[in-house]
Amino acid sequence: MDDLSRKLKISKKTLYHCFGNKNELVRHTVHQYFDYIEIQLDTISKLPISAFARMVKTASFAVEELSKVNPSMIQDLHKYHPEVHSEMVEMRQQAMKQQTLENILDGRENGYYRSDFDGDFISELFAHQIIHITEKWAHSNAKEAAKGVYDYTIYHLRGISTEKGITELSTIEES
Repeated sequence: MDDLSRKLKISKKTLYHCFGNKNELVRHTVHQYFDYIEIQLDTISKLPISAFARMVKTASFAVEELSKVNPSMIQDLHKYHPEVHSEMVEMRQQAMKQQTLENILDGRENGYYRSDFDGDFISELFAHQIIHITEKWAHSNAKEAAKGVYDYTIYHLRGISTEKGITELSTIEES
């Protein structure tokens, strides 16, 4: 808090007036960043492109954001602010699940995704796996985590696709 108040050129008393403690400041910062991510994902979800293209664009965005994350930041959050870390994981998982489910419904409506699976279950599974990939690899190698997110997204899309979807995915992968 000393370093932060010095950098912001405000007194520590003013900083503590806004945030009762470090945990509250960290929580606010994480929520603010999460709000930014949600706005970006919402923008992608409204693009007039196929469900496939949106899913790939979302994965590319996640890869870009992951590459900006210092692995020690995730470790510190987990170690020193476990409640905030848990909240962040839960928020990410719920947002990803909801966005994936909406993508599945849109993809089915347009003939890209099969209808013979439980979309709610698959969207929850997808969100869980992406969280696992990022949590596991972000501790040591953000670039590997980013590649894992992209690769898993393509794997996921191939698994839920119709023939029409596979054709669409092939054209996206080539570009």
